Amino acid sequence: MESLPLIVVPAKNEAQHLPSMLSDWARAFACRSEILLVLDGCTDDSVRIARAFFEEHPGCGAWMTTDQHEHGKTGAVVQGLWRALNEGSDLRRHCVLWDADEEYDFEGLGHVLDLIERIDAMDSSYLIQGFRRGSWLRRSRWANACVRWALRKATGKEAPQDVLSAVHAMRMKDLLLALQASRGFAMETMIVRYALRCGLDQLDAPVPYRPRLEGKKIKAIDLPKIMLYALAR
Repeated sequence: MESLPLIVVPAKNEAQHLPSMLSDWARAFACRSEILLVLDGCTDDSVRIARAFFEEHPGCGAWMTTDQHEHGKTGAVVQGLWRALNEGSDLRRHCVLWDADEEYDFEGLGHVLDLIERIDAMDSSYLIQGFRRGSWLRRSRWANACVRWALRKATGKEAPQDVLSAVHAMRMKDLLLALQASRGFAMETMIVRYALRCGLDQLDAPVPYRPRLEGKKIKAIDLPKIMLYALAR
């Protein structure tokens, strides 16, 4: 029997959101998945919250700390995936990337897991791409359009509607390969670029979305770097 899908949640100083995010996952999806919380250089109360949650919910997953200043979110995710491999996960295990900041409603995780269950017997490589359902910030729409154009120019293929969504699901092998040359905000773009270049099947999963108005958002200065990753040969 194949392992349950692994929900990989990178978090940097998200103590405000972790208690409700973890309890929502445990209530709705602990029977259908395992969770790996990767705390990246947190200086707030995140470690205490994680320790308390996993003591209260033994066997539902794991948490770890890392410090990836140069590689950022991408480096934290990669370290989390290597930990899962070292602890016995198979490279064909399904992995779902999910942000800790509660912009994405967990109703959408149900759609992702439904798709994984449907394609599991097919034993194929794929990308499940979260599509943000709800209001987008104008800068997000503009950045998304620019990156879609860059990916189309680089690969000759049509990119998904929402290339900058923080919700993705792939086999662990494909996810590690997609992230090997990525940094920071380019993570989502590089995942889609890998899927287009490798001809992976693409499936959309609608995810209710409530954008934050402040905090770690894509800025104008980030867009040229992301497009360079998208256009790289």
